[in-house]
Amino acid sequence: MKNYLSFLFIFPIFLFSQENDTYKLDYKNTEKATQLCAKNKSNSFKSNDEADIALAKILSVVGASKRFVILPCENINNALATIDDGIRYILYDPEFLNSISNNSKYWGNMSILAHEVGHHINGHTLGIAISAYENRLRELEADEFSGFVMQKLGATLEQATETIAAISPSGDDTYSSHPNKERRISAIAKGYNNSLNNKFIKEEKLSDWEEYYYRGSEKFKAKEYDGAIIDFSESIKLQPSIKAYIERGLSKEYTNDYPGAIIDMQRAIEIDPNDWQPYYYLGIYLYKYKEDYFGSLSALENYFKVTQWVADYNDLEAQYYFSKSLYMKEFYDESFSRIDWLIKNHDLTSVLENYEVAEIYSLRGRNYFEKDSFALVMVDYEKAVVLNPKLALYQELIGDFYLNTKEYDKAIEYYNKAILLDQDKTTVYEYRAYAEEMKEDFYAALIDMNEAIKLDPEYGHYYLKRGEYKLKINDKKGACADWLIGNKKGSEESLNKLIEQCGYKIEDFYTADDYYNMGLEENEKANYSSALKLFSKSKELGFLKLDLLNSEIVISHKGNNDFEKSLKVLNAIPKNTEQINVDWISSMRIDLKYNLKDFSGAIKESKEFIALKKINPDDINSEFNINYINDNLNITSSVYFYYIHSLLNSSDYDNSINVSNQFLKIGRTILDNDFISTAYYWLTEAKKAKRDYLGAMQDINEAIKLYPETPFYLMMRAEIKLALGAKKTACEDLKLALKYATELKIEQDILNINRLIKENCE
Repeated sequence: MKNYLSFLFIFPIFLFSQENDTYKLDYKNTEKATQLCAKNKSNSFKSNDEADIALAKILSVVGASKRFVILPCENINNALATIDDGIRYILYDPEFLNSISNNSKYWGNMSILAHEVGHHINGHTLGIAISAYENRLRELEADEFSGFVMQKLGATLEQATETIAAISPSGDDTYSSHPNKERRISAIAKGYNNSLNNKFIKEEKLSDWEEYYYRGSEKFKAKEYDGAIIDFSESIKLQPSIKAYIERGLSKEYTNDYPGAIIDMQRAIEIDPNDWQPYYYLGIYLYKYKEDYFGSLSALENYFKVTQWVADYNDLEAQYYFSKSLYMKEFYDESFSRIDWLIKNHDLTSVLENYEVAEIYSLRGRNYFEKDSFALVMVDYEKAVVLNPKLALYQELIGDFYLNTKEYDKAIEYYNKAILLDQDKTTVYEYRAYAEEMKEDFYAALIDMNEAIKLDPEYGHYYLKRGEYKLKINDKKGACADWLIGNKKGSEESLNKLIEQCGYKIEDFYTADDYYNMGLEENEKANYSSALKLFSKSKELGFLKLDLLNSEIVISHKGNNDFEKSLKVLNAIPKNTEQINVDWISSMRIDLKYNLKDFSGAIKESKEFIALKKINPDDINSEFNINYINDNLNITSSVYFYYIHSLLNSSDYDNSINVSNQFLKIGRTILDNDFISTAYYWLTEAKKAKRDYLGAMQDINEAIKLYPETPFYLMMRAEIKLALGAKKTACEDLKLALKYATELKIEQDILNINRLIKENCE
C-alpha cells in the first residue's frame, strides 16, 4: 500500500499525544535509551505512567509538542535531558518520579522534570562539550522555563524554588558547570513572574532540521497548515529533505497555494528521483490546478517507472489521471485503452469510494462518445449514475449525449433530473436552453438562460444567447441591451450582433486603451499625424496613464519634426513619474535641444547627465558605473551622440574628440563592438572637421575592420581619400559602398554615394 498515511507514520514516536500509550511505541529507540541508561549508572527499566501524566501536564502549559523519548532509568536519583545520535531523551529514576503524586515532594520533583523539559524546549544541543560559562547559561534558561510552568500548574513561588534551593550550593560559581543557588532561584522567579504577567513561552529555539520537520509534521496532522509550512520551510533552510518538501507541498495544497505545491513536488524529485510520492502528487496537481496535461502525463509516467503495479489506491488514481490527461489532449484511443483496462481488470469498488469509481466510468463513457460508440456511452453514464446517484453531473452528461444525438426531449428529461439534484448548476440551465432552442421553444430557452445568468452573471456568452432568444420573440430592444452587456463582458459575437442588428459602428466601442494601442501601431509605422489623432481620442476618453500617453505624443511630434511642441509636452511630464523611465525623459530632452539647434543647452544637460549617472570613464572623482551602462545601452549611446555632435556643431572639435575617446573606452570596457566602431566613426568626423585627414583615416579604418560592409563607413573613407587626392581608391570604396547599400536597401546612402560617384568617378 503506497498511500500517504503510511508515509506520515514512519516516525510516530515523535508525535505528541496526551494518551499515555503514545510514548510506549518502540522504533528501536528503546534500545538506544537502554545504552544511554547504562552510561548513567542504571541497571534496569520499569514502565511508569506517572511520568507520561506529569510530562503531559508540563507540555500542555506552553502548548508544546513532544519530539523526544521519555523512559525510566533506575538509580540515577534524578531526571536528565540528553541527545544521542540526533534523538532527544529524558531519562528518569522511576522511584524518584513515583513521588510525583499528591505528597509533599510533588512540586519539588515536578520542578526538576520541568527543568529537563526546558532543555528540550529551548533547543539546547545537549551532550556536546561546551564551556562551563555556556552551560550555566543553559541551566538558567531551563530554570526560567521551570518557574513559568510551575506557576501555571498552581505552585507557589516557594514550592517552585524549594528543590533547587536545597540542592544548589551558594557562593562563587565561576568554575562550576551549574549556576549558584542565588542565580538559579532568581531565574525561576523570573519565569514565575513572567507567567503571572501573562507573558508567553513558545517552543521556538529548535536546534536542527529534524526538529523543525517533526514539529511541522505534527502541525500538518492537526491541520494547522500555515504553521506546518513555516516549520517545513525552516527545516529545508537547514537541510533540504524530500519528506519536508512533500509535506510542505501537501500543506500548500490545503492552503490553496497550488503553484507552491507544484514547485515543492518538483524540488522533492530533484532530491530523490526514485521516490514515487512527488511524481504522484505532481501529476495530479498539474492536471487539477494548472491544466498542464502533458506535464501531468510526464510526471505520472515516471510514477509508474519507479513503482510496481499493485493496484492500490495510488496506482488506480494515477492511472485515472493519466487517462484523463490523454483525453484532454484528444488522444482518445490511448485514453480509452487505459481506462478500459482499469475497469475490466480490477475490482475498483474494493479500493476506491463509489464516487471515485463513478468518475472512472464517466471518463470511459466520454471516450466512447468520441469514438462514436453511442450505445456504450449510455451504459457507462448510467453506471456512473448508479454509483453516485446524487451527483447532477452524470445526469447532465446523459442530457449532453442526447443533445448531441438531436434527441432534444430526452436531453431535456435528463437536464430536468440534474436540476432536481443541483438547482445551482449553471451549465444544466445553459444546455437545457440549447435543447429548447433547437425545438424553437424560445420562451423556455429565454427563461433557462435567465437562470444561467443569475448563477454566472459575468459570462458574456450567456447575454449573447439571451439576446438571440429575445430577438426571436421580437424584442429587439431587449436583445440589443443584452448584447451591449455581453460585449462589455468579453463576448466578441455580441459586438458583431450590435453592428449587424442594432445600428452601431465599431468605433462606438473603442476604449481609451484601444485608441492608445492603435496610436502605438501608427507611431511604429511612422504615421505620426495619425498617431496624434488617436492619442488625442485616448486622452478624451480618460486614458489612465497620462504620462505614458504624453511620452508617445512626444515621439509623434518629434517624428513630425515639430521639436518645439515635442519639448513642450516633454517638459509637462512630472520629474517624479513612475509610468516611464525618467532617464529616457532626460535623454529625449537632450535630443530635442540638439534638433532645435540649442547646442549649448544640449551640451550642458549631457554633461550633467553623464556626471549624475557616473558614466564618464575619465572622471577620477566618482566610481565608474558600468552596471548602469549595461542596463541602459540605448540611453547611454543617445546621450553621448548628442553631446559629441553638439560639440561638433559648436566647432569645439578638441572636446568632441575627448568625449568620443570616453565613449571608445566605454565600448572597450563592456566589450561592445557597436560602441567601439561608433566611437571610431565619431572620432573620424571630428578629425575630418579639423582637417586631420591622416588621423581621420586611421580611425575610420578601425571602424571598417569591425564592420567592413557598412556603407557609410566606406563612404566616409572615400571622402577622406578624396580630400587627400587619392581619387582612384576613393572611387573603389564608393563602388563597394554602393554595392552594400543596394543590398541593404538604404535609400539615402544610395543617393549620397551615387552623387559622389557622379562628381568624382565618371
